[in-house]
Amino acid sequence: MIEIKQLPGFRLNPNDKIVNGILKRCEKIGGICPCNHDTGDYEGKDLHCPCTDYTKYGKCVCGLYVRDKAEYFFDKSKLPDNPHPWLVEEIGLIGEKIYIEDSGRDGYEGILLSFEYSHQYQDWYYVIKNIETKEIEYLLINACKITKVS
Repeated sequence: MIEIKQLPGFRLNPNDKIVNGILKRCEKIGGICPCNHDTGDYEGKDLHCPCTDYTKYGKCVCGLYVRDKAEYFFDKSKLPDNPHPWLVEEIGLIGEKIYIEDSGRDGYEGILLSFEYSHQYQDWYYVIKNIETKEIEYLLINACKITKVS
């Protein structure tokens, strides 16, 4: 049986199909979190669900847990000392309606909620609310382009 452990600022994914699929997969593989742990960096990490990425770093990669809406907005005090130029330029777009061009699907509109850094994948992601589906999406910054909608 997989322990459901909601951290402050998170809730269980409201999509029952996703939750049931993740829990079934976890049980099938001995309680190991189904998110992609193929980086080989296992030292000091508990891979059992809920895994260290979630319990220690606050990043649920598999989607079992999602952030509460109030927790999405980016805290500008968390900017690194020498931020990438794109981050400085795009931080002003937080909370704005944007157009997203993502490889693999037609462009669509969303609201830029935040930026997140994945320690596991060592890359930055946009956190976007898709206006049409109302779903929260994490998009690899290097794999898509965003522009402000006037």
